Amino acid sequence: MHQLRQFNNDFMRYLFNLFTFDARNKNPYSIWKFCGRKQVDQTYGKLQFCEFCKPDLFPFIFWLVLALSIWGLACTLKQTLKLLRCPNSKLGMWRQREFHVFGTRVLHSARLLGSCAIIASWCMLILGLVMLKPRLMYPWIVINSVVLGGEFIVWVYDVMTGHIQLELHTGLTLMMPFLNLMMVRCVMVVMEQSLKNHVEDSLRIF
Repeated sequence: MHQLRQFNNDFMRYLFNLFTFDARNKNPYSIWKFCGRKQVDQTYGKLQFCEFCKPDLFPFIFWLVLALSIWGLACTLKQTLKLLRCPNSKLGMWRQREFHVFGTRVLHSARLLGSCAIIASWCMLILGLVMLKPRLMYPWIVINSVVLGGEFIVWVYDVMTGHIQLELHTGLTLMMPFLNLMMVRCVMVVMEQSLKNHVEDSLRIF
């Protein structure tokens, strides 16, 4: 007599991952998935696809995000103090802008309010990284997503109307903040999944 045994969840999950493929991604090589040589070899051998947030890259991403967060907070504090001490000082922006509608006082007031909101989001982001609180990272992600979306729309409009030329420097000013946003989201997702699975000890700083 043959004894029948029930399959466990791990075996069924293995079969599901083995025989389930996306119709659009049958080929492991893709022009939209940029992988290094090591990742390409792993992809070819395991039929897996390259992702931005890799376990071997996560330590570098985490500490880089933390360093950029502290640097961003320091720069925003410096800009805010400058606006408070010198109301008529020239605004320092990450992309050059010319406003012909609002007055100088209105622009400085709006910039001051925006700086305060950004300072709060930077502080919450740093606390979320240090205290392992991914929900504190949401305000920073929302604010920067809205800002980058607006900047991209304005940039496309300026290029199409001929106000600015399509240059490498201009593209980098948009790509670098977008890359930072991707790294922050990577850290947030890893924290959420680690907390959900109760394996967050390896992510704690203290």
